[in-house]
Amino acid sequence: MPRSREAKGNRDPKGDDPPQNCTVEWPDDCKDKKGCIVSAILNYTNILLDTSDQDKRKVDRKNATMFLLHLIGDLHQPLHAMGFEEGGNGVKVCWNKERNPTCEHSNLNLHSVWDGRIIHKLRGLPASMDNPREKVAAKQWADELFERAQSRATTNGPEDECADVTAGEECILQWTKESNALVCSHVLARGVKFVDKNDLSEEYYEENKELAEEQVAKAGVRLAAWLNAIAEQIQPEEHEGHLGMASKKGKVMIGDL
Repeated sequence: MPRSREAKGNRDPKGDDPPQNCTVEWPDDCKDKKGCIVSAILNYTNILLDTSDQDKRKVDRKNATMFLLHLIGDLHQPLHAMGFEEGGNGVKVCWNKERNPTCEHSNLNLHSVWDGRIIHKLRGLPASMDNPREKVAAKQWADELFERAQSRATTNGPEDECADVTAGEECILQWTKESNALVCSHVLARGVKFVDKNDLSEEYYEENKELAEEQVAKAGVRLAAWLNAIAEQIQPEEHEGHLGMASKKGKVMIGDL
């Protein structure tokens, strides 16, 4: 099987070296011209909070809402909060030896396993799906997570989450550090050599499937809290039809953007 770049000694220049060290250094980790997921979430949040020249900014605010939906979800996939091997994109892995017994010439990377393969197997879905079918499956899963959260008195709702959008850096960094730490404690807990040599659809999947689902559920609750907080900051006439209020346990209701 092709070796990962880590096996050749290529480490994250900013300090991540899982499983020994996972760290977030703000703002140093986000100083290049492209920025990072933290700065992007802050930027789109500020666009929504800016209520000046409503007609001119309508398209900007629509796009900002859609990007926030995407990015807050992404942030809870641990490898999106990790610089090591470009967030795991440089770590080649094997998934399902039944189809590729020797795992040779695999183009699959660890990031893709966490972006899709673990979730698809958890939900009994094929590795790849067309977009309409995937949306239907995602909605069904979201409904199940929502109903499950409502039945658990101990589950945090949006009101329990950090959601100070006027000082958003604090909350976003808290979530980022949590995700980053999961790379050392779960994603690469056994080191790169383990994921490099083993079929991740077997033991590795069993070890991490609950975490993957927990992170998705947590992302939904926090997204709901974030949108609620933005809506509360702007005038009712400004957010009506743009941001729907989220329900108590975190099922986000997005209005007609």
